[in-house]
Amino acid sequence: MKVRFEVKLFLPFLLPRDSKRWGSEPIEYGVGDLKIGIVVLPQEKAAEAPKPPRNLVLTHSEDTGEFPKSQITSTPHMSFYDVLLVAVTGDLHDVADIYKLEVRSRYINTAIKSARRFFHYCRALAKDTEIFFDTPEVKPDNLSIDTFPHCEGWYDSQSGAPIGDNTVNKSYSEFVGARHGLSPVPWHRIRSAVRSEAEPPLHVLLILDARKALARYQDRVAVVLCAVAVEVAAKTYLQGSKLDKDILERLEKGLEQDFCNKYFDLLLRLAGAPSLKEEDATGFRALERLFRVRNKVAHEGIPYFEKDGHGTPVPLDHFEVSDLVATAEKAVDWLEVVPR
Repeated sequence: MKVRFEVKLFLPFLLPRDSKRWGSEPIEYGVGDLKIGIVVLPQEKAAEAPKPPRNLVLTHSEDTGEFPKSQITSTPHMSFYDVLLVAVTGDLHDVADIYKLEVRSRYINTAIKSARRFFHYCRALAKDTEIFFDTPEVKPDNLSIDTFPHCEGWYDSQSGAPIGDNTVNKSYSEFVGARHGLSPVPWHRIRSAVRSEAEPPLHVLLILDARKALARYQDRVAVVLCAVAVEVAAKTYLQGSKLDKDILERLEKGLEQDFCNKYFDLLLRLAGAPSLKEEDATGFRALERLFRVRNKVAHEGIPYFEKDGHGTPVPLDHFEVSDLVATAEKAVDWLEVVPR
């Protein structure tokens, strides 16, 4: 059976139109055994964006104390200007397959990747900083698309008739999610830190910035920021160690080694501290991978680790980049507990 999954995105920004019928001629191409169709609907359709909910209340099992640790997050876009329709067409054995989590996640992620490709081209060709699409891909255990107000639907590709029920055909006015596990900080720590002459730890801020970039699907930015965080953390640790400052400076400039071997093995051992290479070989190899990918981004603009048989870089997917950021966090956390 040939089915079509559609997602209609209501955009809080203008696309780079040059005519009234801009985007009305479909963009069609294939991705493996799936066919993609992208079309921009008439601008007046933007008025049909789903309306947002109001007066939301969130409760969570953690909120048993005096102070809540959960919050509601939303994207309150109120004005919409364009509507993008992305259709993914493919063959399924039976209509019941659209309820399978693996099938739905595949079609949804293909639509997300196709929309991202479209927006990247619009952004680049129009040189427009206001065009954005930060939507992450979904997983089978969570099929909610964290994006603009949108409508999702499944159709019989031959007849055009809707198929499925309201569990697979639905509209979202805005993405509303729950964030829990917020970490409380005693006021005296905040007060003391703000009044001190010290600055907030830069490596921590860089890791948080990397996480923020990751959440916005800015994978290149996330890779660079988390690698810089590791560099800053390593150098900060060594500057506070017992190693003579002049000797440290000469070693940093004179040693012909890559960053990981220099800062997470040799210099640590010279400072009388444990070596990550010896303490955690797996973590050390993961850190080497991070810096190789960072170098690829710095010199080629693509986050990748290897090339395919034709010499074309194979970009890391979002989840692999997330693993790189986690590797950086572990390295920074490890340095914080290593004795000086």
